[in-house]
Amino acid sequence: MPTTIRIVLAVKQANNYVTENLDDVYNSQYGFHTNISTPIGTEVEVQWPTTGETQVYIRLPQGAVSYVVNTRDQPSDFGWEINVPIGDDFTPLLLYKPSSLPSFFIKTSVLQPLIGLFFF
Repeated sequence: MPTTIRIVLAVKQANNYVTENLDDVYNSQYGFHTNISTPIGTEVEVQWPTTGETQVYIRLPQGAVSYVVNTRDQPSDFGWEINVPIGDDFTPLLLYKPSSLPSFFIKTSVLQPLIGLFFF
């Protein structure tokens, strides 16, 4: 089933004026979504779907405290660290699938009972 994802980015300066704007639509013939829960400091392995999806859009919820998220392709990698700020919205993250790996790992410094993953 054809799907699309629209990504809109705006870069603001100190006076909140938009200085750069990006508005892209990515097309895909695939689409799959799921939710995960992450215990404090424990890596959760996320399997890539086997139906052809090559990107995942992750919605990291903000809350009363800031926290750190670590993603990696394999346990031996250092991976990427993302700081999620305090707030009442979410922080978006877009990851690409490495060509030969069936899964990736995600770890948070606080308990997150619901993280949305949208594969396309």
